[in-house]
Formats: sequence, structure tokens, C-alpha cells
Amino acid sequence: MTIKSSVQRREMRSIEAERMIESLRKEHNGIMLGVMGGSLSEGVDYSGNMIKGIIIVGIPLAPPDLELSARISYLDKRFGGKGSEYGYTIPAMRRVIQAAGRAIRSESDRATIVFMDRRYKWHTYSSMIKSSFGLSSPADYLAVIEDFWKAEKAKVRRRA
Repeated sequence: MTIKSSVQRREMRSIEAERMIESLRKEHNGIMLGVMGGSLSEGVDYSGNMIKGIIIVGIPLAPPDLELSARISYLDKRFGGKGSEYGYTIPAMRRVIQAAGRAIRSESDRATIVFMDRRYKWHTYSSMIKSSFGLSSPADYLAVIEDFWKAEKAKVRRRA
């Protein structure tokens, strides 16, 4: 089996991105790489359980700058010391959850979602994800993913 890979590039025009998505839709065995918050992660309908897996690398925390510092300071005063959480952590985690959710568009969709950063184990981040996703940190994550897909195939066969 050959796997087709597609990479979103900064200079890519929208028509090129649309062709890439349509090609992935037809192939059913491709890999698409994109940037969280980019045009492929927002406003595109990946219906029909098109996405089987998402790997989120890192946490999209805003780079520190004067505007962010001012926002955190304001929110600290307004919400009793919660500025960093409300102005920095929660917006990043909202983006993470939205990106992960691109694979799950209906209750019948199934996907493997990998959060690839040790910080996702920290309570600060894991507490925000647990309400949306079941989290585990297995030593042999590939075996867990393989078992998940074997169980899903068995469910499909039983329904047929």
C-alpha cells in the first residue's frame, strides 16, 4: 500500500489546498500535515470520518509580548489573579481541543488523537482536556492505538 502525503505550505493558494483535501478524500490512505489554526484546521468539513488520526505537536501558547502581558495584567485585576489562565492557557487549550475535534464530526466518527508534548500530562493542561477526551499515557502507545482500531473494525463487522 502506498501512502500519499500532503503538506500545507505558507504560500499555498486556497485552490491548491482544496485539491489537496479532495485528493485525500479520494485516496483514503494519505497523510496531511498542517498548522494548528491554519486554513486546513478551521472552516473545512472533514465529513464521513475522513480523518482517522490527529497528532497535535506542542501547545499553541501565544508568544510573550507587551500586548499579552497587558491582557494578562488586566485579567488578573478583573478576575482575581486568573489572568494567566484566562488570557494565556485557556485560549491555547481551546485551539488544541478545536484542532483535535476536526476528526470527530458526528457520533459515529472514530479517530486516534495523540497529544505529543509532556506538558499535556501536567494538571494545568490535562484538566482542560479530560472533559472532552479520555486521556491515557500508555508505555506502548502504538499497541493501544492498534487495539483501538482492531476493536473498531470488529464493531463494524458485527453491525454488517
